Amino acid sequence: MSWEAIGAIAELVGALAVVLTLIYLAIQIRQNTRSMDESRKVEIARNYQQGLQLRNDFIYRFADSEELAAIHVKVEEAGFPENVDSLDLLTPIELRRYKSVQYGNMIANANTQYQFQLGLIDEQSYLRSISVFERMGPSWDRLGIPLLGPRSGA
Repeated sequence: MSWEAIGAIAELVGALAVVLTLIYLAIQIRQNTRSMDESRKVEIARNYQQGLQLRNDFIYRFADSEELAAIHVKVEEAGFPENVDSLDLLTPIELRRYKSVQYGNMIANANTQYQFQLGLIDEQSYLRSISVFERMGPSWDRLGIPLLGPRSGA
């Protein structure tokens, strides 16, 4: 066998090794992409669960507390949240309690918007959150709650 034949065989083996390496890398990239997609789906599910938990906590605070429910009924009957003057009906202690609860509501909605920016939740959840900010924003301003969502630039 001549050196030329040996060189040609070596080139063929080298080319075959490159092709096999490229095929192997393509398979690895595909598997990695699938794995990342699955991880993203798990993260989306976890974020939905967190958002639901925040909202449930907000709702349960009213359900579990007769006093908080009475505060909410008092301001709601006076037109809250559209009528921010309804907050004037509250005593200083009621106002402090209501502010704390509403702060939690604002944080939950800001969290939804942040997760949307990261691509972790759907547009429908984001739009619901924006509508809450539009509806509640003036009341949160009146309560002195620092906004963390779309109106704050955050």
